[in-house]
Amino acid sequence: MLAHQESVFRLAYLFLGDPDEADDTAQETFLRAYRSLKRFDTSLPLRPWLLSIAANLSCNRRRSAGRYLAVLTRAFRFELQTTSGAEERVTQNMDNRQLWKAIRRLKTEDQQVVYLRFFLGLSVAEAA
Repeated sequence: MLAHQESVFRLAYLFLGDPDEADDTAQETFLRAYRSLKRFDTSLPLRPWLLSIAANLSCNRRRSAGRYLAVLTRAFRFELQTTSGAEERVTQNMDNRQLWKAIRRLKTEDQQVVYLRFFLGLSVAEAA
């Protein structure tokens, strides 16, 4: 399970936007997976199962905390590390905000697909 630790943390961080919250959620993911290991179908890959647990826990934590908007804003906030001019950075930031607004309008299940497929690079089968 250690091989999947980074992916679980990254997914939780995408949902929660806070490294401490994501770390707690990742730990809870592995605890729940360990408790449910007897019910896991060993013919299926482990990673998607762990990520589904992490996604569910993250959604529950986010929903109960009421931090949805702030989380997405923090998760996508970053500084461009290019030598581009101020105008280009402003345009890029506007594009980034529009992207996050579009993602936020999706249903939670659809957001999960975007996170798993494009932010974590899972295959279509793994994301499914």
